[in-house]
Amino acid sequence: MSRLLQGIDLVEIQHLREFIQRHSARLEEIFSPAELEYALARTDPSVPLAGRFAAKEACLKALGLGLGMGEGLGALRAVEVLRLPSGRPQLSLSGWVERRSRQLGVCDINLTFSHTGHYAVASVVMLTKTGEELV
Repeated sequence: MSRLLQGIDLVEIQHLREFIQRHSARLEEIFSPAELEYALARTDPSVPLAGRFAAKEACLKALGLGLGMGEGLGALRAVEVLRLPSGRPQLSLSGWVERRSRQLGVCDINLTFSHTGHYAVASVVMLTKTGEELV
């Protein structure tokens, strides 16, 4: 039996822009070197970083986790947004977030995100192979 797990998150780009201005040294706690390299090569890095932040939060929500659990901001760093050669985004999980996905039997993860001038939104859908209930 299979089960779908879904998470969605919306980020106000201006809010993330202000966070970057005030706490730029903390970006490495949230984003991987590859994510930062991609974003910082853009005219306005807050746009791709907002999308990636939303993707990380949506992933945690799909897994039934939150920032108050486990490692706090470290949970965000355990979720990385990669780009396939086609440009399609893909999630890579590590640490306790990856262990949680294995516990739930996650066998496939799909990510999509988009942004406007003001907001970034991300949706994560996971397929489990076991149909286990969230604990």
